[in-house]
Amino acid sequence: MTAQAPPGPGAGWQARLPFYYGWVIVGITFMVGFFNSGQSWVTSVFVIPMQDELGWSRSAIYGASALRGVTALVSAPLVGSLADRPRGARWLLVFSGLAGCLSVVLSSTVQQEWEFLLWFGLVGGLSSVGQGFVLLGATVPKWFVRRRGTAIAWASLAGGASPFAMPVAMTWLIDGLGWRYAWLALGALVFVTTVLPAFLLHRQPEDIGLQPDGAAAPGAIAATIEVSVPWRVAVRTRTFWVLTVGIAAGSFCLGGLPASMVPIYVDRGFTPQTAAWAFTLYGVFSMAARFFWGYWAARLHIRTLLLCIAGYGAATAWTMIVLPGGIALLYAPIAGFFVGGFVTYNQAAFAGYFGRAHLGAITGVARPLAILSSSAGPLVLASVRDGFGDYNLGFLLVTVSWVVCGAALLFAPPARRAVHT
Repeated sequence: MTAQAPPGPGAGWQARLPFYYGWVIVGITFMVGFFNSGQSWVTSVFVIPMQDELGWSRSAIYGASALRGVTALVSAPLVGSLADRPRGARWLLVFSGLAGCLSVVLSSTVQQEWEFLLWFGLVGGLSSVGQGFVLLGATVPKWFVRRRGTAIAWASLAGGASPFAMPVAMTWLIDGLGWRYAWLALGALVFVTTVLPAFLLHRQPEDIGLQPDGAAAPGAIAATIEVSVPWRVAVRTRTFWVLTVGIAAGSFCLGGLPASMVPIYVDRGFTPQTAAWAFTLYGVFSMAARFFWGYWAARLHIRTLLLCIAGYGAATAWTMIVLPGGIALLYAPIAGFFVGGFVTYNQAAFAGYFGRAHLGAITGVARPLAILSSSAGPLVLASVRDGFGDYNLGFLLVTVSWVVCGAALLFAPPARRAVHT
């Protein structure tokens, strides 16, 4: 962990800590991301008890999850630029935390389908934006330049850890308290882990007299300088839009492949228990991949790193079609390795191309297409399976998405490069 450099003039109490305050920002992002991601994962354990008591269809319950994604997609451009203001990320997190708390608490009171769509879908979607890309894609990268890859790896680990812990914990609460009180308990957790830590959040190190990566104050030891491109200039470049399309293409499998992993293995003749273990193996390699690719993130430009991940994905995403018998279990760690790398480092792409200063506005414009692509993944793969009886065409579509991602990155030379002085 980076040691704190001697404080500069006007530095606050954060500069007197024995470690760099940027790691506090990483910790907040991890905690918020854990419960934000968990709200989507726990739908699968609420669906049966809610269906049994209320008599709803499963599509009505999962429809609220889809509405969350649509709401986040529409909201992203509207809130992105707020993250670039001095206290913008903090108040966005407070608002989204309160909205998230309200969303799950009121989900405990629903009697009609439209109520669940309103509270969990619409209000929950508003909460997910401030807890998602605003932190991981637009705040953490502002605190790090040299160690950006490692910082994002730790912060994004929440997305891999949440599916392991949250469904189990909520199942235990549902069994002990019932699904309505379980929603209330989740609401309390969201408040404690989102709203309260928000007051420790700062936009960037310079706001509290620090420098990126914990470097010494200017004038003592030279710090790393990263040239930033104004967002209005960035979005007018061909590079921005080619990169946006590439990131969106790579995002296709981020939602589709993990959500389909268990049914993929069941269709191949494995028991549900074995399929669940395969999914666990997928998760382990997804988390490990963040640190493997993170090692290279400190040594390669983000474009080169993402090209390597896209190339690996294109070379391996289709192999489930030809892997025989028990050897097919190897597909889970293979897939986890490219999904885990991309889900982490696509968040750093725009910082690597356009610098730190205007990340909120830049990612706010770029992120909706990636959200749409990722959200469509599960539906497209499920539709392919329903229409053709297997996932083979789905694997080919995932492969094509990686090819498109890699091609876009080849045609997206960086507009600016980090300058070290």
